[in-house]
Amino acid sequence: METLETDDLVKGDAPVLVVGGCGFLGSHLVLALLHSPSYSSVSIISRTIQNNRHAGALYYAGDITKENDVRSLLDRIRPRVIFHAASPSPNANKKSQNHTNIVGTEVLLKCAAESPFVHALVYTSCDEAIEIDLSNHLLTEETAKLHTKKSNATPYQKSKALAEQAVINANSWSLRTLCLRLPPIYGGGDLQVIPSLLEMMNQGKSTLQIGPNKKLFEHVYIDNAVHAHLLAAKVLLLSLDEGFSIRVDGETFFITDGCPMPWYDFARKVWYAAGDRTEPEWTRVVPMHLALATASVNDWVSWTVTLGRRRQRFTSEGMARLGRGTHFSIEKAREWLGYEPLVPVEEGIRRAVEKALEGADEDRLVLRRKMAS
Repeated sequence: METLETDDLVKGDAPVLVVGGCGFLGSHLVLALLHSPSYSSVSIISRTIQNNRHAGALYYAGDITKENDVRSLLDRIRPRVIFHAASPSPNANKKSQNHTNIVGTEVLLKCAAESPFVHALVYTSCDEAIEIDLSNHLLTEETAKLHTKKSNATPYQKSKALAEQAVINANSWSLRTLCLRLPPIYGGGDLQVIPSLLEMMNQGKSTLQIGPNKKLFEHVYIDNAVHAHLLAAKVLLLSLDEGFSIRVDGETFFITDGCPMPWYDFARKVWYAAGDRTEPEWTRVVPMHLALATASVNDWVSWTVTLGRRRQRFTSEGMARLGRGTHFSIEKAREWLGYEPLVPVEEGIRRAVEKALEGADEDRLVLRRKMAS
């Protein structure tokens, strides 16, 4: 396993390991941990340690499905807390999903449970692990149900559900675990939410609406997501060190901005922040049943042409999700973790769009320089 060491570490009393610390959420979490006085060192294991690096952290190139590597790493850095934020993209193939989300999580849990140093593990789950019906009722941790192997779900959804269940089952007196269930995360540098919406705007699709736009959806700004992770670890450790009265281990928590809204309402806030001034009367509404029919054709054509190797954005799966919505309560996180969103959704969108547009300007500048050379 390759090791890359950077500058002096932040002083504190607890080493911490971030699995997947070079991804979008992971890298922001690493930065917050480096500025926290609670942690003496911040280590990262990732297959792509060249991405999203921060001075002051220790980077290890590795695969969490390799038990010997994981055990050796834990013995070396002796982390008291592990944040497990590694996961392939939902668009990755089934083999990749199962490799990281299921096998990797099981290996990590096994090694953590056997380590005398690891006492807490926080797992980053997501709303995709949850079965969603058409009711769009407010779901709590008690009423929500995980996908099962027999569910009519995607490989990603099933793998995240199985990983979450493994984390909860691994909870014990010596290794305390919990899961945070996040909806789509947006913010400066995200590769999915804001870029895809800006691409829609650039293609002139901000005047198009599919369905009646009545179902509620959840999002979470990156700073709010990181804040929840820090709180989760803090409460887990307090229950160990000080006999904290609230036991959060073995539990799941929904983490959102606490501001559900119809999908196109969120999209239009993004488009407005990016300069779009489409008036409501200019919007064309496409009935959901027509969109589903078109998406089904796209699915079939894409599978036939690419032999199933490429996924289209306009899919029946995506249309079905648009018709279901997601609506989660964060009251349990508020009461048990002390979680409260730090950044309001409007401010989060403003920051995220501003950062995305800055990145687009930089990309165009690089392209012009290449063409001129």
